[in-house]
Amino acid sequence: MNSIIVVGLVPPCPRCGLLTEVLQQMARTLAVEADIRHIDVGTEEAKSLAAGFGLVAGTTHDVERKIGMRLDWQARKPITEEDRRRIAALPAELQQYADKFETVAQLDNLIRPLSDQAQAAGIMMTPALIINGELKYQGALPPITDIERWLTELR
Repeated sequence: MNSIIVVGLVPPCPRCGLLTEVLQQMARTLAVEADIRHIDVGTEEAKSLAAGFGLVAGTTHDVERKIGMRLDWQARKPITEEDRRRIAALPAELQQYADKFETVAQLDNLIRPLSDQAQAAGIMMTPALIINGELKYQGALPPITDIERWLTELR
């Protein structure tokens, strides 16, 4: 059985929650057998997984502290035209999540300066996606085309 782990917050933030929902829906659609789990970033399991990649498990706030950057959390970055195109191009089985994708795009646009520096700062930033022991993506929602490719490779 394939193992898919989303390391995030519990309860999940919008980004971690959407990633988990998308993985579950796409795995059903693509007929991929996988144990999909969402684990809290503060657990020993998450810390051990991150250590295996030479990182520490952390959130955006951990990256803020580590690199000395403070985000204006009240600011909302508007979604870009590219974001709008991606949302419009979602596969039929993911259209039900379009509003969530818009919210997550706003958050990812705000957080991008941190996610771009997280790994260099030694942090596996949430949401982190681990498939069969391999860190596939961290710090943002991966592109749907990447998720589809990774899941298809599991069949």
